[in-house]
Amino acid sequence: MNASRRFSAAIGAAAVLLAVSVVAGPVGPAQAAAAPPGSTRFGIGSGIDTTADGAQVRLAAGLGVGTARIDLWWTGIEKTPGDLVMPASYRTAVDRLRSAGIRPLIVLDYGNPHHDGGGGPTSSAGIAAFARYAGFVAATFGPDVAGYEVWNEWPNTVAPGLRSASRYVALTRAASAAVHAAAPGAVVAGPAMSLLGADGLHPWLRQWLAAGGPATVDAVSVHAYSGMRPPETTLGPAMRELRAALAAQHRPVPVWWTEGGWQAGPPGRAGTVSTAVQSAWLVRWGAIAAHLGAVLVVPFTLVDTVSTPTGYGLYGSAGGGWTARRAATAYAVLVRTVGDRPFAAVERSGAGGVWVVRYGSGRDVVRVAWSTSGVRTARVAVSSGTSLVSATGATSRTVVVGGEAAVRVRAAPVFLRSPR
Repeated sequence: MNASRRFSAAIGAAAVLLAVSVVAGPVGPAQAAAAPPGSTRFGIGSGIDTTADGAQVRLAAGLGVGTARIDLWWTGIEKTPGDLVMPASYRTAVDRLRSAGIRPLIVLDYGNPHHDGGGGPTSSAGIAAFARYAGFVAATFGPDVAGYEVWNEWPNTVAPGLRSASRYVALTRAASAAVHAAAPGAVVAGPAMSLLGADGLHPWLRQWLAAGGPATVDAVSVHAYSGMRPPETTLGPAMRELRAALAAQHRPVPVWWTEGGWQAGPPGRAGTVSTAVQSAWLVRWGAIAAHLGAVLVVPFTLVDTVSTPTGYGLYGSAGGGWTARRAATAYAVLVRTVGDRPFAAVERSGAGGVWVVRYGSGRDVVRVAWSTSGVRTARVAVSSGTSLVSATGATSRTVVVGGEAAVRVRAAPVFLRSPR
């Protein structure tokens, strides 16, 4: 019970849940009342499918997240023109998430064959029909969700001639009004588009900002992918430009990262990284989010599908038994160790390759530390009795001399947790 022991309270409980989740029974009403809410800072992306698969919900709950992004497709709700019906599977999926202490972030998408040929709704009639669908979903589930996100990556999912930001803004304006009318107090998010372009902020996002997009949403959602590059070197300039533009438009709205991540694959496969790199970069991405101004982090994705295994999933597909990748364990450690502690400071931002990010205050402090340039020894100011937690959840006591601990850091972050 020393350097190799598991810290039993949070991560130990998570490990047990992750191990038994695929064989446990469905969450019932008695369990639902007892389920504590997950972290409001950390979520998980698409993968909670609308077949209401309870095993996937239990996997998400085992991570400790408080938000799950879920698509409630327009085509599944308006199967007959003008007739809006909420499928039982959609209700069950949302109810299961709520019962597990997870608030759904409901994505309102995509086209419907009864309107504008099934593409992006851009005609007056098509926009009105989409707004009716948005209002119907909001009336069904109310404001007690993480939010309603309008569409997903508009310029990547509609016909080339319809991709302008102004068309998307017109759609969002109508959908937002419908959601707010149906569920006062609900949060509408958008544009759910890639953050990065070739020279910083994505050019379509610049068009969206110029078209008055921020005035149509309550939260700005962006997808913070960084390609084959680590998160520390790529996301900062674009986030600073985005936040400056929001300030200039007097829109003090939160910024959400509702997608992001890296594909894991075998050595040599183009566009993929190793599972070790995927795991390390995912935790570092989550650790610097608050520093860069993102208040919600939603990695893509919970699981891979059988038909299209992308490699982004924290878990493998059902056909493989929902096998946890390294990223699942590491992300659970991040979520349950940092949790909702307020962001405090970046104590080291890459000097000598070392990063140290501090959360919390007083006697309740957690530091996340890592290196971007091989193994390094970092001297970190900590209090006596501080625990060192690895990316696998193993914990040990640090040796503190003169108010500092000498910590060996590498690509996979470690956590320094002060005694309470």
